Amino acid sequence: VRRAARHAPVSPAGLADRLAALPGPDRERALLTLVREQVAAVLGHAGVDGVAADQAFKEIGFDSLTSVELRNRVATATGLRLPTTLAFDFPTPVALAAHLRGLLVPDTPEDTAAELDRLLASVTTGGPDFAKIKDRLRAALWRWEEGSGRPGETDDDLTAATDEELFRALDEELDPL
Repeated sequence: VRRAARHAPVSPAGLADRLAALPGPDRERALLTLVREQVAAVLGHAGVDGVAADQAFKEIGFDSLTSVELRNRVATATGLRLPTTLAFDFPTPVALAAHLRGLLVPDTPEDTAAELDRLLASVTTGGPDFAKIKDRLRAALWRWEEGSGRPGETDDDLTAATDEELFRALDEELDPL
């Protein structure tokens, strides 16, 4: 009979602070490693090599007893209160790591902006998919502008505009420079 390892209690705030200090991709890797280590320990593996990130827990031999053991280990490692159905609700290590990330370090607007900056920096104008990426960005900007409208523009503004104002506005839309 395996026994769950006893560890000093972990504070969710302490782990969250350590994770928050990491860039997004490193945060994801750290949580995935934590989950894979706990899965390996429950299954009696010496390391995480036998634990694929996207393989379902059921496929690697988890049953209700080992699922509860995993929940207990992850709860101890994170300091979180977790449901006994954890391994069934989040059936792969990557899904469980993503769930834990949401609990410990929810996205902030700064995280989203930093991730967007990182992704945009990886795009090269001469790359094979550049035209496709540019078109998708233009389409997204158009949807956002149409969805939110522009300050001061309403249907009343357009119906009250003179022909000259409409042509000037159209000209500005077509050639903003």
